Amino acid sequence: MKIYLKTILVFILFTVINSTVFAQFGGGDGLTEATAYQIFSRQHLELLADSVNNSMSTIYNWSNGKYFKLTTDIVDTVRTSIGSRNLGIYPLSFQGNFDGNGYKIVIGIEQTNPLDVGLFAATGTISHFINCTISNLTVEGYVKGSNNVGGIIGLGINTMLKNCTNNCNVTQIGIIVSPAYVGGIASSTTSCNIEDCKNNGKISGEMYAGGISGQSSSNCKIINCINTGEISSTIRISGGISGCSFGSIENAINSGKISGNIYVGGISGHLHPSSKIIGCLNIGTVVGDSIVGGISTYADENLSMPIEISNCNNSGLIVGDTSVGGILGHLITGKVSNCFNSGVVVGNTNWGCIVGIKYGGTVTNCHYDKQMCGEK
Repeated sequence: MKIYLKTILVFILFTVINSTVFAQFGGGDGLTEATAYQIFSRQHLELLADSVNNSMSTIYNWSNGKYFKLTTDIVDTVRTSIGSRNLGIYPLSFQGNFDGNGYKIVIGIEQTNPLDVGLFAATGTISHFINCTISNLTVEGYVKGSNNVGGIIGLGINTMLKNCTNNCNVTQIGIIVSPAYVGGIASSTTSCNIEDCKNNGKISGEMYAGGISGQSSSNCKIINCINTGEISSTIRISGGISGCSFGSIENAINSGKISGNIYVGGISGHLHPSSKIIGCLNIGTVVGDSIVGGISTYADENLSMPIEISNCNNSGLIVGDTSVGGILGHLITGKVSNCFNSGVVVGNTNWGCIVGIKYGGTVTNCHYDKQMCGEK
């Protein structure tokens, strides 16, 4: 009897919440893509944030499986993040499907207390499949936060990001918990796909800074993405596409200036075991102190799960002090193949037109322009 009454209570509460929200959005019922909730004002986004952030976290997430569509540009500055990690548990994350429909949202978000900050602070849930989608969206303005700071997403899990553009300046303003990540599209991603996305904003932080993602896990794929923004880190690890990559990056292009102290790469600042960079191009200037590379910098030492860099090109200026390479700064395990460097490489010790210093691994069928890069 108690279980029956509880079920009835949850059903009634769901009906009341659902009907209330339906009355306040611009139309639609959110049940299918064709009948998505219509979003055309800052108030609608604030309502969405309130509905997600105050879901009954142990029983029901209001946004789960629902559809939302932007129907116009929203230029009245949005200052509220949608969703939250809820102290390490994910039921209050945004779990629906948001279609920007080619429109833009102007945001001005500055929060130092939450771990995750972005237009969507946290998205998706832990599962074995993609359960959240954000697509066709452009954001402008600024985002500032203390830990996981992203233009569109703070923390993404099992989320598809497709055809999104960040024009915001995204800034890390003080780390509360380390490590911390900052990214143009997303700060930290787990089991996510990021496709056809672009960052034009300035991305700056203390560590793990990336044009598309600050950190991407082993199940993440970054495909056909572009960075034109300036990326910088004051302590360590910055990359044009990803600060730190556990997954794969394919057919990506960086033209922005990448700078930092240590681990500074045109495409990725740091590679973890089994990660891959395939068919990527860097034409931006890359400047650091040590372990600097036109494509990436350094791979974790793991003989059983080697990294791969293949069919990549660098034509950007690469400048550093030690372990500086036109393609990779420091190689211990893994393979670099079919790559070409036509950029100038400037270093003092352990520098090279393809790899700065090689302790192991293999370099095959890689070439460089001797007029641009004259190796000692």
